[in-house]
Amino acid sequence: MSLSAVNNLKPSPWKTVTVSSLGSALEYYDFVIYAVFAATISKEFFPSDSAVTSLFNTFLVFAGGYVMRPLGGIFFSHIGHRFGRRPAFLASMLLMAFTMIAMSLVPSFAA
Repeated sequence: MSLSAVNNLKPSPWKTVTVSSLGSALEYYDFVIYAVFAATISKEFFPSDSAVTSLFNTFLVFAGGYVMRPLGGIFFSHIGHRFGRRPAFLASMLLMAFTMIAMSLVPSFAA
């Protein structure tokens, strides 16, 4: 194999930046969707006499996601180092999709 053929196998820096940006955008999309529907989520899952208490509980769950981000980064950096970036990226995307589906299937407080 010639040297030019080996150089063609390396991903371009722009491809790496694009894929990384896509992953970050999808991650923040989940947080934005949760924040947009926070009022609805607070009424359905955290009913209380006080709307402020319900919304506060909703944002405590939202904050839990931000607390878990560094732990997920440590875990997936280990996966990426050991098995490559592609399996780490796919695993994180599948886990985010699974949790979004699972969250949509959770019955409301009234049920």
